[in-house]
Amino acid sequence: CIRCAAAAWWRDLRTAAGFLTLLPGGPSRKGAQQEAAFSDGFLGGAVAMFPLVGAAVGVAAGTVLLLAHG
Repeated sequence: CIRCAAAAWWRDLRTAAGFLTLLPGGPSRKGAQQEAAFSDGFLGGAVAMFPLVGAAVGVAAGTVLLLAHG
């Protein structure tokens, strides 16, 4: 179903962003439970989102740099 695929895509994007940055996100768990969630399958599905998250972080950093030197 399209709704299920969209929910999985969003979960994977949040998991990748939570793993690669200091932004809160990822699986809906707190503290030590969240660390365990990153290792029990959620992270494997989120690997496909790493380039997208990396590109977003790069664009954000580039924008800040341009504004600072503007």
